[in-house]
Amino acid sequence: MYLLVSSVAKSKQIGITFYETRKTEKFKIGAIVVDRDSANPGIANKSPVPAEADHIDISKPLHQSDTVVYASTRDFIKSLIPIVDRELDESVDYLKELFSMWIIEGKVDSWILSAFYHVIRKRGEPNPREIMQNWIEYAKVKVSNSTEIPISQFDFLEIDLNINMEDLTLKDSFYRLWKRAIQAGQDSNIAKVQGELISVFGSDRRTELITEWKTLV
Repeated sequence: MYLLVSSVAKSKQIGITFYETRKTEKFKIGAIVVDRDSANPGIANKSPVPAEADHIDISKPLHQSDTVVYASTRDFIKSLIPIVDRELDESVDYLKELFSMWIIEGKVDSWILSAFYHVIRKRGEPNPREIMQNWIEYAKVKVSNSTEIPISQFDFLEIDLNINMEDLTLKDSFYRLWKRAIQAGQDSNIAKVQGELISVFGSDRRTELITEWKTLV
């Protein structure tokens, strides 16, 4: 049995494999289906893990007491968390893609505009308004061939950019973005907000904030 979780693990050639050590008697098979050699996916420095199970039981541990398969799988998944966090932290386009997507979908209003402004300012950008104006132009290009989205809908955002932004803390700004992503119900948007959260606050603080915010929505 080969377990590989997420495209991050795939790109880094990270995985865990098991092979059965008991014959599968059910369905009159009477043989070991996956032995050590056939369980080897070719990942460097990773050897298949033997399990006291047949081909059926190895893929469906009945209890947490099935220590080899359960514990090894649990530990493997836990080991991926910092790797995935680092992958998210390395991205620089989360806000841009999220901003342009929400503009196109009509989800950016003055409430959200202020949140983006303060998050961008935290990045150390000297002129957040100029950055956001460029992102609006980026969104315009993306919809330029669409007959369903009028370019005029962007005019209101450009006017709002010239009005003073609300005085928000960074935490409140992120809360607005996170709440809007949750309301939209799109996992990809939630992931973009969380990615930016990690880059600003770190993964542990990100977890604390989201736990707190879940009690507010």
